[in-house]
Amino acid sequence: AFHCGVEVLGDEWSFQGYHDAWDNDALSGLVRSDPTMHPEYIYRESISLGRTLLSDEAIDLVLDNMAEDWPANTYHLVSRNCVTFAEEFAGALEVPEPFPEWVRGAIDAGKQPALFAVADYGWAWFKW
Repeated sequence: AFHCGVEVLGDEWSFQGYHDAWDNDALSGLVRSDPTMHPEYIYRESISLGRTLLSDEAIDLVLDNMAEDWPANTYHLVSRNCVTFAEEFAGALEVPEPFPEWVRGAIDAGKQPALFAVADYGWAWFKW
């Protein structure tokens, strides 16, 4: 597994949960960092999805909405994570290239019924 973010307007945006925020609906899980410089992850590569045609103001509105829709306490190891956020954010930006399927590889594998049940149970224990 690896970390995933989306670069737009000179910033990289990603999603994460926080160990001490599970009962706080008001804390957004969106994280802004300098591109390729997130302090918790080692950078590997960038994949261009093309340029958005949205205005800076429209992009800011997308980010504002996503900040509300992606609270940190909704993070889930398999079903709601940095990869699922990046894919949804790229779609909201209306970029011309599709989100690479291989990026979802481990996430999609973890959604198989038998594996998801184990991952979900383990995540519930970790989270609480």
